[in-house]
Amino acid sequence: MASWYHQQELDPETVIRPTPSGYTNDEISLDWVQHFDKHTNGCRKGRKRLLILDRHGSHHTKEFIEYCDAHGIIPFGLPPNLTHLLQPLDVVVFQPLKHYHAKALDLMVRDGLVNITKVEFLGCIQEVRKKAFRASTIRSAFKKTGIWPFYPQPVLDLISSRMVTSKTPTPPPSGPESSPFSTPLTVRQVNKVARVIENGLGEVNEISGSGSQYEPIHPGLSEQRCRTPADEKGPRKD
Repeated sequence: MASWYHQQELDPETVIRPTPSGYTNDEISLDWVQHFDKHTNGCRKGRKRLLILDRHGSHHTKEFIEYCDAHGIIPFGLPPNLTHLLQPLDVVVFQPLKHYHAKALDLMVRDGLVNITKVEFLGCIQEVRKKAFRASTIRSAFKKTGIWPFYPQPVLDLISSRMVTSKTPTPPPSGPESSPFSTPLTVRQVNKVARVIENGLGEVNEISGSGSQYEPIHPGLSEQRCRTPADEKGPRKD
């Protein structure tokens, strides 16, 4: 681990905080807000500083909030499930960061490096951060999310449009108008439908010039009749 701090490309002021799991926790978040306080206290333009955070539990512990309250820091948690629209890092800054990091890794591979470890990562991350975290990029991120200058309407419009498109459209009502025919229930109705179909086929035969191409379809239908519940019971006995 000592070799991490001897990378020539790494800024001497860089602070590295390893953890057993590789993820942040309550203790690290408290250390981080103290680090934030140290480096922003001299450049604030009032008595208070606004610190915009996501909803990670380590940002809402009793110790974290008490430290912020005692040192003029207002922690503001973004609404859940909306950081992809509201968090400046997610919306703008991380895209160029990933771009320059991928280019740095590509150069390492071209130079013959096969195994990229934490040492190689620390050797390139400083230059990657300088290219990605430009002042213009950071200002653009706060503007695009509507945080500063304060203008939330574009984000609200985007949320509304996504809510509309995510709704399942209601299927059109299906009524008698959807089909010119209903299921025939009697012999008379069957014959009526058959005559309508025959008339249509006759017109097709006249147009095509082959009068015998389509034959009538209803002969014999009159010999059949629709069964009724009475038919199922058998003949009536007086």
